[in-house]
Amino acid sequence: MRPPHCLTIMFLALLLFAAGCNNNLDAATPNAATATVTGSIGDAASVTATTALTTTAAVTTTAETILVPTDTPQQETVVASTTLTASITGTATTSGTLGTILSATLVETVTPAQINALLQRFNGPANWAEAQYAVDVYRLTVQSADDQGADAVLQTDLYVPRVDTPTQFPVFAYAPGTTGLGDGCAPSLEYQLGRAWGGYRIHMLSYAGQGFIGVLPDGTTYTDPARPHPYFIAELEAYTLLDATRAAYNFFAEPPAEVAAAPLGVLFFGGYSNGGHTAFAAKDFAASYAPELPLLGVISHGATTNVETLMRESPLFTPYLIYAYHFYYGEDVITPAQVFTQDWLPTFDEDVNRKCVDDIFVYYSNDPQAMYTPAFRSALDNGRLAEALPLFKTVVDANYAGTFGGFDIPVAFFQGTADATVTPIAQQAFATDLCAQGESVTYVALPAVRHVTTRQDSFLATIDWMRNIIDGGTPPNDCADLTSIE
Repeated sequence: MRPPHCLTIMFLALLLFAAGCNNNLDAATPNAATATVTGSIGDAASVTATTALTTTAAVTTTAETILVPTDTPQQETVVASTTLTASITGTATTSGTLGTILSATLVETVTPAQINALLQRFNGPANWAEAQYAVDVYRLTVQSADDQGADAVLQTDLYVPRVDTPTQFPVFAYAPGTTGLGDGCAPSLEYQLGRAWGGYRIHMLSYAGQGFIGVLPDGTTYTDPARPHPYFIAELEAYTLLDATRAAYNFFAEPPAEVAAAPLGVLFFGGYSNGGHTAFAAKDFAASYAPELPLLGVISHGATTNVETLMRESPLFTPYLIYAYHFYYGEDVITPAQVFTQDWLPTFDEDVNRKCVDDIFVYYSNDPQAMYTPAFRSALDNGRLAEALPLFKTVVDANYAGTFGGFDIPVAFFQGTADATVTPIAQQAFATDLCAQGESVTYVALPAVRHVTTRQDSFLATIDWMRNIIDGGTPPNDCADLTSIE
């Protein structure tokens, strides 16, 4: 169980509104001044986290912002690897039971030659480097907690450089982009099912082959049919990455006999698209929830943290968002009927739960007129969400991950200038907000790079940025240039 911290969302700031303030897009919505959302989003890290992460709107939570690609990612080319079986049982070294390893199974060993073959296809000839290590991939089941604070199992994959003598490596914990809400859309299923959700196995093998211990979690809800993935809910996403990272360190506290690798006291979080927001959310919560983790940097590969901008620029993915908000925050905050045209409503729940990210590209529209009701579209386009849907607007604003803490942690943005999903303007606005908090921001513009190739085209630059910090260097701070752009 997490330390006691009630994440029931009570919108105290809304008491400033007149008693008759209603959600204007639905006259039947309960009075906004007295509405209390009792989504009970977990036990959180601590009471301290509640105070530190409260927004100016007095919302006692932060939540996650997620963004996903608007064009289908390249499907991974399967290259055979050696499949092995080995199991261990681990014990927790962190407080409580969170991060305890319930099981660990060695599922494959991938040779440097196999990694190189994968990378040449995935990254292209100009953005890969020869793998220096073979990689053992362990699948862990980990003790975590759900939104109610009850026990939940988190699955995560651990990518370990194979060495014969004791060797320390930095840890790179990575949050995948959107794959879908339902159990059949777990990131770890992508390779097994031959789907095209982002090539996350290749991505993690590429860093492990260069001497990074990789952590790639699924999330607790993918083993729970009763709960969808908590899309855009920062705290739950943060706990997923933090508990998975704890488990990685616990793994090496009592490693299998064949493992000679060990973690260096250096940790980086990273994420692609929506996973980038998860990484920033983990930064927000790391000091209070998992202070033992040696976090030294956060990396964005085309991340976004502005939910309102996402809905405006990429309506194709709003069904995932609205379903998750409706489920976890309740119908007093938002309902699908307040957002979507009638065409999408009859099978809305079934569609959202069954369609993975590659399915929605050919099912939903990215045209706001085709997706949204005129009233919702008008409120979104004209900056009137607070007037039309005050509870929803408050939650949306509370989900601006990355802006609530961890400002002493340097961050790096790798942003394609041809990214139509996470536009450079939106990304620069977020980076500027971090600069205003005194955070060190490295901003790397990738000329003519689209959203789906951000990771591939920044692979070598990402490694260089991390190694600079590992070697004791100070990362470039581009805040002065970002401020001048603004």
